[in-house]
Amino acid sequence: MTRKIIPAVLVTLVFAAPSFAAPILTVIPQGLQAGNWVWQVNITPDLAAAGGSTPIAEEIGFRLTGDRLVNVTNLSPAIMDTNLAGISIFGWETSYGSPARPEGIEANCAGCTVTNLAPFAGHASTVVAGSTNEIFTAMGSIDYALPTPIPFLRITAKGPGTGGPSSSTIQWLGAYLANGRIAQIVGTNPQNFDIFSGTATQSVPEPSALLLVSAAIGLLGKSRRFARRSVA
Repeated sequence: MTRKIIPAVLVTLVFAAPSFAAPILTVIPQGLQAGNWVWQVNITPDLAAAGGSTPIAEEIGFRLTGDRLVNVTNLSPAIMDTNLAGISIFGWETSYGSPARPEGIEANCAGCTVTNLAPFAGHASTVVAGSTNEIFTAMGSIDYALPTPIPFLRITAKGPGTGGPSSSTIQWLGAYLANGRIAQIVGTNPQNFDIFSGTATQSVPEPSALLLVSAAIGLLGKSRRFARRSVA
């Protein structure tokens, strides 16, 4: 069973647009799992603004600072099921089609992997050899009607258990005045929300000598669609 350690310090958990109707992007620190840092990204459509169900489409980039990307996974390929073409965010992306655009989920890293089982449209996953530890995403969803967040991405970075740092910092951004985009239906029309940017950090402080001694004594005494349409 994978061991999960909840970080002792959590900073900047959520970026949203609370003052007006809009979908919500949530970036959740998941702590250390198998020695690595894990982040989960959720998207919640605004069903009230949609007047019911709505597909969504997104173009958002992610950047790890001071840490190496291990893997990025589409957590809900049956919901986020369409690989879209989007606007380049970082400049290293691989472009496909005409006009040439990056598609699906792409990553710039040394030895990382992308897991994206979304079945429809463009290229699902692309890994570009490099050292920026950045992720480009352009995905669309089915018509979504549940009042719950869509688990979108799991982003895994090297942690202290695998030779990585004792903290992890992630940034989210995009190609629209440096903001990411989520689109959904508002009323009867699609609307772009170019408002998503921010950073978050999670860390686990080193245990004190007293805690280590107490733990040792304790041991001795015993035997967790924008239906196939580009939003660009």
